[in-house]
Amino acid sequence: MVARVVLKKGREERLRSGHLWVYRGEVAEIEGSAGPGDVVDVVDARHKFTGRGFISPSSNILVRILTRDPEEIIDEAFFRRRIERAIAYRAKVVPDAEAYRVVFGEADLLPGLIIDKYRDLAVIQTLTFGMDTRKETISRVIGELLKPRWIYERNDVASRKLAGLPLRRGLIVGPTRPLPAEPASREVPAEPAGQG
Repeated sequence: MVARVVLKKGREERLRSGHLWVYRGEVAEIEGSAGPGDVVDVVDARHKFTGRGFISPSSNILVRILTRDPEEIIDEAFFRRRIERAIAYRAKVVPDAEAYRVVFGEADLLPGLIIDKYRDLAVIQTLTFGMDTRKETISRVIGELLKPRWIYERNDVASRKLAGLPLRRGLIVGPTRPLPAEPASREVPAEPAGQG
């Protein structure tokens, strides 16, 4: 059974207006057991469903909401739908771009996840335990939808340290050789700077 985060009376309005973060000080209690990155339901003081998201017990931002639909399950199909929606939006806004931000966390209703695309390279950041523990699933979805030659993890940013996550960077998928860059139409080895 999914643990429930019970809000203090009156604290649900901000969330119902669209905010995706539940702060520790807004919580009355946690019913059940939940570890870092687990899916939890957020309910108001009357136990009415308010949202579902990933919990970060050591953070001041206790829960990052992913959905307000009590029927929506946070699984691979969920990530596929959200990332497909983000790709479709970018296709309208920047139709011919070779380099762009595919997913921008909260803006795409995926708090804690950033995905950039540079031609055949996808660069991801997983900034919360919830996203980090699902990195393999997210990488699989990125591979299917964007078809990059490489997927590179750029998880060496300070916010991961604050979240209690290790700093890492490196290839997740793709040939282990220098990555191409084409300034002035010629290939040279390059380290993907990604985000950060």
